[in-house]
Amino acid sequence: MKKKKIIKICRFVLVIGLIMTASMLNSKFIFAKNLSTNAKISYLGTYGTVKLKLDENILSKNSIKYNKKLSSFTAALSSVMYNSDNSSKKKILKKLSFKKIKYSYDQKNNSVSFMLAQKVAKIKGKKFNVLLIALRGTENSEWQDNFNLGNGKKTHAGFNKAASLVYKKISTYIKKNKLKKSNTKIILTGHSRGGAVANILGQKILKKGIGKKKIANKNVFVYTFASPNTTMDKHAGEKMQKR
Repeated sequence: MKKKKIIKICRFVLVIGLIMTASMLNSKFIFAKNLSTNAKISYLGTYGTVKLKLDENILSKNSIKYNKKLSSFTAALSSVMYNSDNSSKKKILKKLSFKKIKYSYDQKNNSVSFMLAQKVAKIKGKKFNVLLIALRGTENSEWQDNFNLGNGKKTHAGFNKAASLVYKKISTYIKKNKLKKSNTKIILTGHSRGGAVANILGQKILKKGIGKKKIANKNVFVYTFASPNTTMDKHAGEKMQKR
């Protein structure tokens, strides 16, 4: 009887050991760097192909200074956001090892369609969460909101409303996935209306934090393209750099 118990215990230990070994091997995929993929884009009868390449080590650089590699990646991603097939966009992000990909669009409130995704990466030897937020440009009745300037308000009312709605979704996503704010790097990008909303959203994240916890300026990377003006405050950029 004792021998049978010993054998069972040995088998149990062996299984646990195999599981731990497998998880360690899988971590190589989690921490993969310099991943790249080609993505087809189609919009209003126009077709093309862009290359997306992301080396997470560039997130150790100064978030305020322009980074060509990060700019190229976010420009390509902003183009991909115009694809109508959401499943294809998810496949692209999966190829770049992103997980827990979520698509969201509050059309009733003329918000903006966007995608959230995350991955774990080693940046300069330290473990970080990388949160990706990509927003699409104008579609459907969102044009109405583009002309909602706000009657003298400093911040564009239409873009600000959309940014507030997206901000709530991000807060829920971070809380649900238990992402620690202190070791999370945020990449935020968008084109046209998506870029305008992304600019305001970046300001909200830096000013308010997420879940009442501040996020350091160095951990937020905002790259937008062909963005309309979002504010009448000519010192807005200077104020954000001081945070």
